[in-house]
Amino acid sequence: MVPALLYLVQNSLLYVALSNLSAPLFQVTYQMKTLTTAVVSVVMLDRRYNITQWLCLLVLGIGVAVVVTGEKPGSSSSAKIDNMFMLKGLSAVAVACLSSALAGGRGASRCCHH
Repeated sequence: MVPALLYLVQNSLLYVALSNLSAPLFQVTYQMKTLTTAVVSVVMLDRRYNITQWLCLLVLGIGVAVVVTGEKPGSSSSAKIDNMFMLKGLSAVAVACLSSALAGGRGASRCCHH
């Protein structure tokens, strides 16, 4: 039941994110789901990654950070309002990624550790 609720939260937050971010920015930032899932799997499932895998995850994180910091507010409205929407969208993506990772980790721990 808990993973289902976490996926419900994730899907709801994705709508919030999509309504506050440009489609390309949403797509790139949602790739953080891979990084959050890896971290949750280390914490919850005692998963081990080798140095190459951690390096790839680091490069993914840096790539997302570069895209987010390079995103410029649109010229149609004030920069302050655009930044508020961006912050709301990025926060929604971050929590959605975390809830997805937790749901997957919880499901995997219940499935494989009995």
